Amino acid sequence: MKRLIGFIIMAFALNAFAQEPVAPEKKEPAAQVQQKSEQKVKEGISFKSGKAWMTKDGKTTALDKEVTLMNGTRVTPSGAVIMKDGSKAMLKEGDFVSMEGAVERKVPVKATDRTKAYPEKDANK
Repeated sequence: MKRLIGFIIMAFALNAFAQEPVAPEKKEPAAQVQQKSEQKVKEGISFKSGKAWMTKDGKTTALDKEVTLMNGTRVTPSGAVIMKDGSKAMLKEGDFVSMEGAVERKVPVKATDRTKAYPEKDANK
């Protein structure tokens, strides 16, 4: 009986030593974390809650006057976009205009939209 108990204790002891040590988590320096968060913020004008918001140098403020972008496109505080050629467009919720003047539309995805974008092949063909 003593041998059996000794064997069980020995098995548990060897099992405990056979475990791989857990490596401590590496913490990134605060400067690297700050750089990563700054990279995520795109500079430009976004349209949210019926207002145009300008993000520049990591700071976002409400647009209070018309802004002319690099390619000559102008954006008003109400969200009107006036292209260099004079054509006009209105920003919608979630739209974004880069500082270079490229407009990125936020397009909602609906089941009906997908069927229009990807029509099923006609089985008769």
